[in-house]
Formats: sequence, C-alpha cells, structure tokens
Amino acid sequence: MTGNGREWGPRSAFPDSFNRRLFGIRAGLEALLGRYGEHLTAAFLSLEPDEELEEGETYRCAMTLVHPTDWQDLDAREAMEDEFREWLDRCPGIDLVGIRALSEREFTLDDLRVVKRLDVDFLSHGAEEESPLLPGEIDLG
Repeated sequence: MTGNGREWGPRSAFPDSFNRRLFGIRAGLEALLGRYGEHLTAAFLSLEPDEELEEGETYRCAMTLVHPTDWQDLDAREAMEDEFREWLDRCPGIDLVGIRALSEREFTLDDLRVVKRLDVDFLSHGAEEESPLLPGEIDLG
C-alpha cells in the first residue's frame, strides 16, 4: 500500500490506445471516484487484449470496484456499479463485459494478479484525443 493506505498496487500502465478511448470520459470517472471516494478503496480493470489495438478494434473490459468490508449499503453499491457502467458504455472501442463491487475481504490476491488499478491520473495531458463531452453534458446528479 502507498500514500494514505487506501491505494493498492502501483499505477497501472494500460495500452495508449485504451487510454485514448477512456480520455473522453475522464471528467466523469474523476467525479465518480471523488463521489464514492469514502466508500471506494480502489477501482480495477481487466483488459483483453492487454496490448495496443488499431482504431476499429475493440477492447473487452471488466471492472471491479473494491469497497471497505463494513460498507453494507447494497443500494448504494448497485448505484455505484450502474454509474460506472453508464460512463464506460460511452466509450467507443470498449466493450464492458462485467462490473462488480467486492468488499476488501472478498477481493483476493488472485484477483489482484489479473487486474490493473484504474487511476485517472494515467489519462494525463498526453492523451491525443480531446474529450467528446462538453462540461454541460457531465451530469452526475
């Protein structure tokens, strides 16, 4: 663990072509990570293939949202899953095949071997494409 003890693992390196696809929803992801910050230990993605793809090819992606074991609000966890799904579904070239919220107790070291931590900082200023969403289109209310 690093930093405040709530971050798991080093920053992950996703293929640049995957990062460019996510760049358009960066503001939405940042807002969700902020909104659920007190209940979200980490967000992880598994990616297939985990390599550069040409435009027109599709990544298959699964997301795992890890939360403290004592967070028992099932409705809020389902809402969190739904909101992340809505944002990821906006990305052309990314097929979200699954999303799940797991407690820190349920998330295993085996899980950690096949996922990469999502950190919106990796969608830095180096992304080549601009966001297709205008600020007024970002509705998280």
